[in-house]
Amino acid sequence: MNDNILLETRELRQIYGKGRDRLEALKGVSVKVHSGESIGIIGLSGCGKSTLLRILAGLETPASGTVQFRGQTLDFDSRKSLRDYHRKVQMVFQNPMSTFSPYMTIQTYLLESLRSFGGLEGDGREQAVALLKHVELDETFLDRLPHQLSGGQLQRVVIARALALNPEVILLDEPTSALDILTQRAILELLSQIAKERNMSLIFVGHNSSVVRLLSHRVYVMETG
Repeated sequence: MNDNILLETRELRQIYGKGRDRLEALKGVSVKVHSGESIGIIGLSGCGKSTLLRILAGLETPASGTVQFRGQTLDFDSRKSLRDYHRKVQMVFQNPMSTFSPYMTIQTYLLESLRSFGGLEGDGREQAVALLKHVELDETFLDRLPHQLSGGQLQRVVIARALALNPEVILLDEPTSALDILTQRAILELLSQIAKERNMSLIFVGHNSSVVRLLSHRVYVMETG
């Protein structure tokens, strides 16, 4: 880890609803992530950690405050700004199955982001094989459908896809919560290994402090926004 601030939020606030239904989900959240650093964000359900992660992923616009990547403020109203940001910041969601179409082969799923960003080489088969290799799966998985893989294998595929654009940050929304304990540990060790090899930053959101601390250099604790 070095002293360069890679990703930073300043006084993020998020508000849902109006009047009696008004909910302030974030109340001025400031977070700093350095290059090559893994940080954890823990808290009980409803504390705002998933809202923070959606904003960091560029999926939700904050009511106020800023997100900065390498000193540049993300413009949530600019498609170009968001597209450039998504090249460098990728997300792994909590339930791997929710990100798959049941009729899409693993190869097609892996190559979606490369197609979207113009990085596909030929039919992409070799690129897909290389991505699977990073997560310790072999070529035989490419022609399978999601229901033919275990939960742990699916999560490895989701991680492989997140690596396709060579991001500098991966956001992780409780990525092991649906897995058994042994598979959880294997996935966490894999993520730690990949982050070290690529000098990549991880932001890991969860409610289980012991799991989060396994992966994190520093931990932020959220209570009510």
